[in-house]
Amino acid sequence: GMNGAGQPWRVAIQKPTDKENAVQAVVDINGHGISTSGSYRNYYELDGKRLSHVIDPQTGRPIEHNLVSVTVIAPTALEADAWDTGLMVLGPEKAKEVV
Repeated sequence: GMNGAGQPWRVAIQKPTDKENAVQAVVDINGHGISTSGSYRNYYELDGKRLSHVIDPQTGRPIEHNLVSVTVIAPTALEADAWDTGLMVLGPEKAKEVV
């Protein structure tokens, strides 16, 4: 839907860095959901290695690729959330094949 002013919702997508709160892009959303999944802020360190909070269900281990953020616009926020997490698990090459 529209915001209180009758305009599409404007949503800022955060630049995927762990050091600053910069905007990567701004999108207008009308009648859709948006969700972002990323490993650039939610991670933990073990033995000096940064590990993602996103777990690959096939291995049961944190994902190990260089994709740091995925934003999806879908018919609903629920669908966008499912897709962004799934694409994060797949990694950059396999995710490109899917979308």
